[in-house]
Amino acid sequence: MKTSQILTLVAGAALWPLAPPAAGQATFRTLYTFTDDSPTGLALGNGVLYGITEGPTASFPCGTVFELQPPAIPGGNWTETVLYAFAATNDACQPAFAPIMGPGGTLYGLTYAGGLYKWR
Repeated sequence: MKTSQILTLVAGAALWPLAPPAAGQATFRTLYTFTDDSPTGLALGNGVLYGITEGPTASFPCGTVFELQPPAIPGGNWTETVLYAFAATNDACQPAFAPIMGPGGTLYGLTYAGGLYKWR
């Protein structure tokens, strides 16, 4: 009896990846692939995704704040727009955490370094 239960369990586990997802089960797909830097955190506001990249990269030495606009047609491509690129000097640097949307659509955030008080 134990042997048949174990074989059934092993056979079921082996076939599990081939089974279609159950109704209501979440599925995942890639919305956008970043080519220059890795995003850190996302926030949703007005149907748009907002996020940051910490940097450094050749294009953005101190990171960015970006938005991802959804496609006009479902299943289409999302569009990335860099809203702000932090400068290497006389600016904040390395944004931390996803931005927060305030009144009137203003984005607020924190940085690890730069600005008036730099890390020492």
